[in-house]
Amino acid sequence: MLIIAAVILLGVFFFSTLYFRASQEEKVSGENNRDRVSQPLGENQKNTGAIDAGTIQGDIIVMPTIDYKDLNKNKELQQLMVARKEKLGIKHSLDMIVHSDETFKIGDNQISMRDITDSA
Repeated sequence: MLIIAAVILLGVFFFSTLYFRASQEEKVSGENNRDRVSQPLGENQKNTGAIDAGTIQGDIIVMPTIDYKDLNKNKELQQLMVARKEKLGIKHSLDMIVHSDETFKIGDNQISMRDITDSA
């Protein structure tokens, strides 16, 4: 079971890095499923209305977690995975393709692709 999970993780990592490079030039589909979260001001921060020259402002985009156990039950998730596979020319041998800004869950373990790519 552990070997299967490791193979799935390596496959997901490999194909997500391929997709991430290809998607830098075109807009990633599924953007409508993203939730925008505004950052609250910290204790030592106050809203002055002015933007400093070195300040970056914007919304944090939170992608929904992809749960492996829902793969066979959720038709929308199945269609998303089929579309991602077709885009890369893959028909079989891979269950999920997870983008670098997404998180997936296998059993009780939640894995962030961002953490994987940052440690690589």
